[in-house]
Amino acid sequence: MEIGTNSAISPVNQGNTSPLLKVENLTKRFGKNVAVEGMSLEVYPGECLGIVGPNGAGKTTLIRSICTLLYFKEGRIEVGGHDIKKEPVEAKRLFGYVAEVPNPYELLTVWEHISFIARAYGMRNWQGQAEKMIDDFDLREKRDEFIKYLSKGQKQKVSIICAFIHRPRLLLLDEPIIGIDARGVRALRGRIMRLLQEGGAVVISAHMLHFVEDMATRILIIDKARKVAEGTMEELRSKYFTEGDLEDLVIKITAGE
Repeated sequence: MEIGTNSAISPVNQGNTSPLLKVENLTKRFGKNVAVEGMSLEVYPGECLGIVGPNGAGKTTLIRSICTLLYFKEGRIEVGGHDIKKEPVEAKRLFGYVAEVPNPYELLTVWEHISFIARAYGMRNWQGQAEKMIDDFDLREKRDEFIKYLSKGQKQKVSIICAFIHRPRLLLLDEPIIGIDARGVRALRGRIMRLLQEGGAVVISAHMLHFVEDMATRILIIDKARKVAEGTMEELRSKYFTEGDLEDLVIKITAGE
């Protein structure tokens, strides 16, 4: 199902609701290098924002700044109305995060790790949902195995389950499907669809452009630390005079064609 073009999710009336994610004039520097410059964006309930661009454009830095994993001096980020600097605990309760490189606790079993995350968020009655996701992501045979013995793709599946286990309102995904199999991708698609239909929001940063194009209701293209284009696929095709796919758009816009 191509959410962005087939209207699987009803359009959001942005005038009557508040954004789940708001980034205002974010700039992140590493010494003299500017990784993200003057970035502003909003993501509303029911929206899936796809963030794409060349290597080194600033996608991961943006996601990690939103997740409070990187400190920034310039700009402001709110999650569900909570400033992530002033109210980090309240903000973190509202989002789930999947990194490109999974880093779960390797001396726990799959079930122990999911249990640890659920209890850390103070969840109750989470076990049934966890068992369902273990089946959906084809980890039943690995349920009681130590994570250090899993493949990278299996570790990524555990990370995805942990991102969903506390029922986040905002899901942040950085290259989520690298290394996972077709069944895992299908399960993730289903979970994203359900979250959007329930009024949550999703941000996906990925080089797997077919996945982003299929899932995103809106696309943000960044290059050299700055936003260079934003809109639906239809809006971007119209503005840049192309009928191509997202790959064509990204190349055309970032190459200045």
